[in-house]
Amino acid sequence: MTDLPHLPPIPSPDITLRQLECFVAVAEDSTITGAAARIHSSGSAVSDAVTALERALGVPVMVRRRSQGITLTSTGRSLLPLAREVLAGAHELELVARGDEGRVAPVRIGSFHTIAPTFVPPIIRRFMARHPEAEISYIVGEQDVLAQQLKSGDLDIAIVYELDFPLEFERVRLVRSLPVVLLPESHRFANRASVQLQELGNEPFVLNDIAPSRQYALDILNDAGVHPPHVHASANYDLCRSLVGEGIGWTILMDRRFSPSTWSGKTLVEIPIEPAPQPLGIVAASRAEAHPPRVADLIQVAKEASQELMGTV
Repeated sequence: MTDLPHLPPIPSPDITLRQLECFVAVAEDSTITGAAARIHSSGSAVSDAVTALERALGVPVMVRRRSQGITLTSTGRSLLPLAREVLAGAHELELVARGDEGRVAPVRIGSFHTIAPTFVPPIIRRFMARHPEAEISYIVGEQDVLAQQLKSGDLDIAIVYELDFPLEFERVRLVRSLPVVLLPESHRFANRASVQLQELGNEPFVLNDIAPSRQYALDILNDAGVHPPHVHASANYDLCRSLVGEGIGWTILMDRRFSPSTWSGKTLVEIPIEPAPQPLGIVAASRAEAHPPRVADLIQVAKEASQELMGTV
């Protein structure tokens, strides 16, 4: 007789999707009243559902304090991304059962500041072409914040630089790009095929003062033995480009861009660095777990859109 495959135990029937929905709503809003309004329920019903969930699990998932609102326990924080995935999976199951081929559960994309303008729009365009009724939300932020949101389940994927991103996440490389020097078109090296950083060493430098761009640029300068006489630092990427456009200094871009001008219309020129620094990877990061169909499809779309933009890696 053929042995049947081992199946995991069936979860307790005392845990319901409604309980998970109420738990997620309270966790995201931090108040019973706000959560109830969000899911069109009463405060008492939401509170009772969360209490029933805690009873079924045998542990508290949140702490209720009148003066400080609601905070999650360590168990609650661990449960939150799992609860979101269960609810998203149930939604997808319903869509498939109804035959809504063009619909998928909502997807949430995060991206680092300097990557987002180039990569996120074509990813969204491709995904919406494949799933016209998809609900897509996206945020732009610093890489450490994106990592936290990815871990908590607030994001499905994050488009980030591979450099210094936490190793706990699964990564799919989208592109590998070489950093370049950015100069104003009036610069004496603007028509050069390449430039050695030592040739620019006596000119002011514009530093994109945000991680990981900051350390990456400083490491390249240090490796080349270049110590500019003055550094203009800004966390605003467009301001850095505009400073270069005005001839105030030069900078290093972590990857090539597609806009040759600043907001004020000044023309910029990208020049390859000789010798070329270490290439930098841009990746689609996700939680290291089995991906629901919508996330797997989103990652595939990100790969296709990136290859269309910058070529196969």
